[in-house]
Amino acid sequence: MFFLSSRLVSAYLWQVPAIVLLTGIQLLWQPMPDPGTGAWWLTCPVFVIAVLLIVWAISTITKRWESPRPVLSPRWPTDAVTVTAVALFVVQSLAISSYGLHLPMAILGLVCTTIAVNLAEDSATARSRISAGNDATIAEGNPPTPDRRADPRVPPR
Repeated sequence: MFFLSSRLVSAYLWQVPAIVLLTGIQLLWQPMPDPGTGAWWLTCPVFVIAVLLIVWAISTITKRWESPRPVLSPRWPTDAVTVTAVALFVVQSLAISSYGLHLPMAILGLVCTTIAVNLAEDSATARSRISAGNDATIAEGNPPTPDRRADPRVPPR
């Protein structure tokens, strides 16, 4: 059951490209039978099996990108960063909804999305390093001294 649920989104995403690919190949190879005829019904099981095989192959190839990475420590951005990121998404969404999607609005959406994602990611990464004890001296504004090391596992001299 885990295999099915872990590949379900991949199957959903790749089914249409697989059907389009197979339809294009079938149109180039031989004319398609008229829908509803006996010949059409005979080709349906073969077509469905071919789609399943293609989706399975694509899902097998792409599974390494779909598997979640292990989380060593939770990384959450601050409330201010979260509000800013959400505001950037809302602004570009409202602008596109109000003025339509054309090149300036697409660029606005791309810029706002990029800033929001980088802002949230950088903030969360820095916050997790500080809470883990790494870079704590930099975050506090204190210069590192021989007695105060970034790695908490190393005892002071």
